[in-house]
Amino acid sequence: MDTIELILILLYSLALTILIEGVVVLLSTKDKQMVKHSVLCNLLTNPIVNLVLILAVNIWGRGIYVPVLFVVELLTVGVEAYIYKYITGMELRQAVFLSMLANAASWGIGAIIGLITG
Repeated sequence: MDTIELILILLYSLALTILIEGVVVLLSTKDKQMVKHSVLCNLLTNPIVNLVLILAVNIWGRGIYVPVLFVVELLTVGVEAYIYKYITGMELRQAVFLSMLANAASWGIGAIIGLITG
């Protein structure tokens, strides 16, 4: 995989995540401002998550993907929940639930797309 291909994959992943999680946040909160916060969360977390996964697989092999994915997704939910709480004043429990819901949706749809496209 060359650098351009990697960048395109990362941008595609980011765009898809922003779209899916934005829809989930909008449907869950009915608040367009929260969609902006969702975009901010994803701009901060998605590139890091994907780069960590790429580095882990390149260093330790494909077998490490699922364990690392599990850990970084849990960390992502925590970071995004904190951002939601900090920016909006939302209760932590609500922020964690919203982050978990949005991340589960984007991960699930991404996994389905991955299975379809190979």
